[in-house]
Amino acid sequence: MVVATASTFGWTLGQNFSVANVFDLGLSDADLKGFNAGFQDGTFGYVVPNNNGKVARFSLQDFSSV
Repeated sequence: MVVATASTFGWTLGQNFSVANVFDLGLSDADLKGFNAGFQDGTFGYVVPNNNGKVARFSLQDFSSV
């Protein structure tokens, strides 16, 4: 699964995002795929599995630590 973020600071309708962060969870663990939901608590982002039983947690601070 690939997770992406983009800052909406200063964004207005019709503009394209010029900077986005992308994080491929599958590079950390091949089983991290098939998610159907996600949420965050201000410190970490979480993705909820559809069928594999593994909940992935990643840092929102550096957007790379699983």
